[in-house]
This record gives sequence, structure tokens and C-alpha cells, in this order.
Amino acid sequence: MMKWRRKGGGESGSAGRGMLGTVASSPGQIIFVAVLALFLMGSLIIPLQSYADQRSQLAEANSNIARLEAQKAALEEEMDMYSDEAYIREQARVRLGLVDPGETAFRLIDPAISDDLAAEDPDEDAEHGMTWYQILWNSIAVPPMPNSIDDGAVRQESTSPDRVPRIHEEEAPAVPE
Repeated sequence: MMKWRRKGGGESGSAGRGMLGTVASSPGQIIFVAVLALFLMGSLIIPLQSYADQRSQLAEANSNIARLEAQKAALEEEMDMYSDEAYIREQARVRLGLVDPGETAFRLIDPAISDDLAAEDPDEDAEHGMTWYQILWNSIAVPPMPNSIDDGAVRQESTSPDRVPRIHEEEAPAVPE
């Protein structure tokens, strides 16, 4: 058998280059490998993107569950507070101003409040002996007090003949026949 030898090297001349050095690379093969690589990347991108989207949705759902569980725990704690008789009494005192039988209620007034604010108190009308609905009815039914300006003089001025706008009647132009 005859062995082929290259100049300057022995039989091991091509062994140093490795397997990639022996592959012939024509333009058609390069294009085929590039298209194959693009196809593989395209077929992997869509599932990876779906996986990432699903992971973010799962994380969001888990955070919503944790938030709702915390809210549920807070509401259950509030329900437990309202089942306590002492808490109910405290809230009745604070919110509604109720007192137990035999107790005397005191209201402390801040001395920093001026007398002008006390005059604007809605209970001021109660001092005159009128309830809120009487005040409302009187604001509708009773006409307002006359002003210091003489309404008659204003009316006469606004309706005097020299103040009323007039349309000047002009003679129609003669139409030639």
C-alpha cells in the first residue's frame, strides 16, 4: 500500500490542526450553519421568554397572596378587639362621648381658642330659641332686610327713558321700479 506524504511534514502534518482544520468551509455550508444557528436561537427564545413571564407572574401572585394574608390577619385582629367589652366601652367614650351611669362628664376648653371662634359656634342659634330647621325655613320664607341703598332710586335710574336702549327706526330706502 502506498502512503501519501506531504512535503515538509510526515503523516502527522494534519493531526496538529485538529478536527476543525480539516472541515472544508464553502459559502453554502457557512450559510447553512448560520441559518441553523438562527433557527435554534429563535426556537429557544420564545420558550425562555414565556418562562420568564410566568416566573414574574408567579412572583406577583405570591406577593399579592402575602399582602392579602396580612390584611386578613389585621382584620381578624380588629374583629377580636371588637369582641372585647373593655375596648367597646373605650371606643364609646372616645368616639361618642358616652359616660357610665353615675359618672360626670367634663369638657375641657382650650384657653388658646379666641372668643371670635366661640361666637361662630352653631349652638349660638339655639340660644335664640330656634332649631336648625326653623333657621333654614326662615332663610327661604322671610325676605332679606332692605339694604341701606334706596332700591327705588336705583330702579328709577335703570328704567328711565334716557337709560333704556332703543332701536332707531330708519326709513326704508325706496326701491326703484
